[in-house]
Amino acid sequence: QTLRQVIGLDVPNRQLKWLVVSNFALDFGYLLEQTLPDILQFHRVVVFYSYCHNSDAMTRWRELLSGSGNTVEFIQLDPSAPANSRTNPLPVQIEYGLHHTKMFLTGYDEIIDGNTTHSMIRVAVHTSNLLRGDNEMKANGAYTQNFPLKQSRASHNASKRMKSDDTEPKCLFEVDLARYLESYGYTKRQQWCPTTTSLKDKSSREFSLPELIRQYDYLSAYAVLIPSIPGRHKIDAYHNFGYLKLRKAIMDSFPAARQKSSNKPPPPVLCQMSSL
Repeated sequence: QTLRQVIGLDVPNRQLKWLVVSNFALDFGYLLEQTLPDILQFHRVVVFYSYCHNSDAMTRWRELLSGSGNTVEFIQLDPSAPANSRTNPLPVQIEYGLHHTKMFLTGYDEIIDGNTTHSMIRVAVHTSNLLRGDNEMKANGAYTQNFPLKQSRASHNASKRMKSDDTEPKCLFEVDLARYLESYGYTKRQQWCPTTTSLKDKSSREFSLPELIRQYDYLSAYAVLIPSIPGRHKIDAYHNFGYLKLRKAIMDSFPAARQKSSNKPPPPVLCQMSSL
């Protein structure tokens, strides 16, 4: 897949609404080069990063949006900065901690039969820094999946859902994604879509980023997210993050592999990573 395909910019009849970019090392000039002019269509773009290359392109991006009503916001995350600061919202300061996640969250409307629209989110978790060398000269892996907006009425799967309002978590995938984004400390409430154009009757409402994520239905997710949040975690939350979360996910997904058998070898674990 190309970078544009991972983000979801390659599909016709798709109205782009909002975009969240999370990456470790980001060349803003390269990102613009690969995504213009489509990236200017998003009403809201929020970019989380640790290391910045080509900062002049950040200024150019803002200038290209001038007068359009669309906005882009750049937020640096650095766990080695003072605790509870804008660049480090964590309650602790960690000399070697990193936000290393590489992810796109794309909000869009799918147009069907010329006039019917379906509000969707595309979740793309991948392994590449947004640098030319990493993206074009290295092998990378990407998980991508699209999810619909939650339905206001009970569906035939209602019995599988928790009895709560439509903003509360309904599945582990949603819990993990929202909990990870909460660690960014980005609590700004805003309209993410132009009024009356998306999220159905919710378009005029203001959401924080975790609240926005919870508007979508992830029950069809076929992946398990492994959030990694720098810091110290309480003992009852050990299995929510990092390698202990990975360990639990493998054990839960392949219970038979835990049984000792002389006849069959254990299933392999295949890994793809940009660095280790």
